[in-house]
Amino acid sequence: MLFLILLAWSFGVARAPGQQNPRGTGARQNQTNIESDQAATSAQDQNLRKPEADKTNSPGAGVHVAPTSETFPDTIVGNISAAKMVTLTISGAATLTMGAVQVINGEFSVSGSTCTGTVAANATCAIEIKFKPTQDGAQKGLLTITDSDKSSPQMVTLAGKGTLPASLSPSTTTFNTEVNGATSPKKTITLTNHSDSKITGMSAGIGGTNAADFALIPESACTDTLEAHASCTYMVTFTPSERGAETGELSVIDSGGAQTAQLKGNGAGMKIGGTLAFGTVTNPETRILSVTVTNGGSMPVAIGSPAIAGASDATFGVVSYSAGPPVYSSCMSGVVMLAKGQSCTISVRFTPTAGSGTSSKATLNIYESDGETPNTVAISGTN
Repeated sequence: MLFLILLAWSFGVARAPGQQNPRGTGARQNQTNIESDQAATSAQDQNLRKPEADKTNSPGAGVHVAPTSETFPDTIVGNISAAKMVTLTISGAATLTMGAVQVINGEFSVSGSTCTGTVAANATCAIEIKFKPTQDGAQKGLLTITDSDKSSPQMVTLAGKGTLPASLSPSTTTFNTEVNGATSPKKTITLTNHSDSKITGMSAGIGGTNAADFALIPESACTDTLEAHASCTYMVTFTPSERGAETGELSVIDSGGAQTAQLKGNGAGMKIGGTLAFGTVTNPETRILSVTVTNGGSMPVAIGSPAIAGASDATFGVVSYSAGPPVYSSCMSGVVMLAKGQSCTISVRFTPTAGSGTSSKATLNIYESDGETPNTVAISGTN
């Protein structure tokens, strides 16, 4: 019996290490992996911020660095910014022996330095830095200065933003409302090369939600290349195929990247032509003006009874239909149906009240069966 107890005890002791090792090894392995990932993340971020051990301008330092951060203005890709200066002031009693001056991130560079060799006590030296972006977007870097002072290395953070070398102007072009199927006048969009280098490989096209309704005129002046600091133009038209808001985008792709400009317009089933700006009319004279309503849609449209809104008095009024001559308010000759391309007129009178120098304003609302109504026309007059 004693022999069996001793045998069981020996077997348990022999197994114990083998049972624990897999768990212990796994725990250490997982911890090692976590620490490795953290180290990699820290290494990737080294050019974005100063390390926690930074001793720049720490108490008792014999070197004062100013500034400890430099932000460059936005700079076109491929161009070089104006220089920024970092100054070292030796405030200690000992001569300073300079070591390496380095920049992390090649978008920034040391373009000049008087901080070389030895710098006398109570003297200053300067380091000149420039920014030459090679890509669009924000960039960060770190200037490190090594010397014989106990605060070495001193560190200065660097920041700048690269911008594309070319742009389209205006960034948004809005066309006047056009009747469906009618083509607008041409609008001009200018491409400018802001850089010191020629842009090549230029190609342009129109995309977006309603791309088919905007057209790039073939004789647009922009060709395959654009010299440094030069401009050229693109011409675009709008031919709506539906009623309501339409959008597109002019895109130019070249060696400087991609430039875009937004295109906007509105299609209308009905087009209103003419004006109701009466100018000056002397009481008791009455003047009549007419606007023309044209159906630009593909389906017949019924014209409803127009009405005047927003008038402060009865100086304005819609003129009843008259077969003329002259013909007034042909849109009000019974039930008027306009087929595609057909027109009718609405006439408004202005009879100012007695007195002088009084301005009157109102709005003519025109109702029709196609889409959202009313269509509106501003009315104005002075006596």
